[in-house]
Amino acid sequence: MTRWQALIVFLCITQASAGQNSGCIGLEITEAVRSGNARIRIAYGLSDQWSAEVLSSFHIKSTRSENEKTSGIHNGYVDLSFRHWCRKFSKGPYFSLGIFSGVRQRTDMKFCLGYAIPIWNGIGMDIGYGFKVLDTIRQKSAASGEITLEIHYCFTL
Repeated sequence: MTRWQALIVFLCITQASAGQNSGCIGLEITEAVRSGNARIRIAYGLSDQWSAEVLSSFHIKSTRSENEKTSGIHNGYVDLSFRHWCRKFSKGPYFSLGIFSGVRQRTDMKFCLGYAIPIWNGIGMDIGYGFKVLDTIRQKSAASGEITLEIHYCFTL
């Protein structure tokens, strides 16, 4: 799925939930360290405890070695998911389930657990752990899991 298709799906979801007045945009720090990619998350509150999200990871350097291009480690991906907040949108513990699709990677389901900490005036930090469900079952280990650390800004529309 291309980034444009993911954006169109996200816009359709947000239009269906236009009565809710909360959104969020975030930048993940660990993705840049781990693979050299930029990872951006856009979320929209469907209700007080549910949100729809689009995550996109893409390579920010223009030059890559031939080994990096063929390995698939640094290739981009798109993740569409629904997140349940135990307390309130973008505050406290959450879990999410979504669809993961990457360049030269199999489409998979992704499950995440985490905690969002409000810092100041809409700015917050999100600490989580996510893994690909089908890949974990195939490999019989959680090798596809990753810890995430994200800085985000939540706003009222």
